[in-house]
Amino acid sequence: MGLQQGLHAFKLLREYRKLHETSWEPPALLSKPYTEKEIEDLKSKLDERGGSKKESVYDIIKRKKKQMRVRIVQDQKANSIADLAAVLSEQEGLGVKTIAKKELETKSDRGTEVALMLDYAVRAESGALQTLEEDIQNLERRLEKKEIARVAGVASEDRMSKTQLQNLLWKSKAKHQRMQFASKAVAAAREQAPPSPPVPTIPETERAAPAREPRTPVGGTNTSGTEAKPSTAPPGIDWKAVLPSFPSRDSSKLPKRGPILQKHRRMNAPIFNTEGVTVKWDDLLDAEYAKTWPDNVQHVRMGWSRYAAPPGGAETQDDKISRFRERQAKAETALAGEEDVSQAQDESERERKEFLEGFKNDLIRTIREKRLAKQNDSEDARAHTGASVLQESQAVAYKPLDSR
Repeated sequence: MGLQQGLHAFKLLREYRKLHETSWEPPALLSKPYTEKEIEDLKSKLDERGGSKKESVYDIIKRKKKQMRVRIVQDQKANSIADLAAVLSEQEGLGVKTIAKKELETKSDRGTEVALMLDYAVRAESGALQTLEEDIQNLERRLEKKEIARVAGVASEDRMSKTQLQNLLWKSKAKHQRMQFASKAVAAAREQAPPSPPVPTIPETERAAPAREPRTPVGGTNTSGTEAKPSTAPPGIDWKAVLPSFPSRDSSKLPKRGPILQKHRRMNAPIFNTEGVTVKWDDLLDAEYAKTWPDNVQHVRMGWSRYAAPPGGAETQDDKISRFRERQAKAETALAGEEDVSQAQDESERERKEFLEGFKNDLIRTIREKRLAKQNDSEDARAHTGASVLQESQAVAYKPLDSR
């Protein structure tokens, strides 16, 4: 799942959440009126509490119904899971539609491109390239005159604005480049194409014979003495296979709006799919809140957690269980031979020593840190006590004699 697909899924989930919070059908229990017996019970409970000067029994009923509405709106677990499955299914369908549209548009554009390339090649042979070069030079001269008139503060004689001239110049240059590319590509394709077989020459007498309908006797046989031969035309070149595509345009130089930019966005639109999508669950049974899930979506257990999801990339329960089973399988395999048993024992002993050594180092480090903190506290206390004793002694030494 790419970045754009993730943002699209987040947007849809947020919209669905807002719809669930604002458009929901109240249950029958919420609109059920309180009976007289229930009202009397609430009054007796309120009287046993000593009554209330601020609210009555009906205020209590109103508060309870509000709390019920709050609980109904906040209970979105099943809706959120169903929304996630619906969004993933919708994205999978969008991906299939996008692929089909791109293939159809690419096929149609390829035929149009080849026809345009052949047309450009024919026009280039007839001298259209030189005409385009002259037009480009003429537009550049007109732009220079526009700039000179602007600097001099004189009105230009050219009726077209500077922006219009620049647009015409940009289109003429682009057309010149594409025509030049098409002319070279068609010439190279003709050179690389296999030579067509020679057309068989037919004598004049044989060519004129099929023009007249031969006379057929009663027996049904042809008496002209010759048979009509089919004329074989030279095979043409598959231009779609041999011609290259036009060079792609720079996306930063495309117009800000228009069909060219819209087509560029369509052809570069991301293709959504559900391959590699994994949903981690604290309880795998919660996935049954959704009616269906896409086939490519994988469901695994979440990592060991209590109230919060584990951090990204944390080891899941399935990973831990599979790792434990691998170690168990290795141990069972090792029991088949004495060497394997000894290796397994050595490996387990080495792991046990590493664990004990790490535990020991952690314990020693903790004890040292606590001891150092205790020493610092005691030194601070001694320094504070010495300072207070010194102040008391100085006060006694400098006290006047008559006050003793």
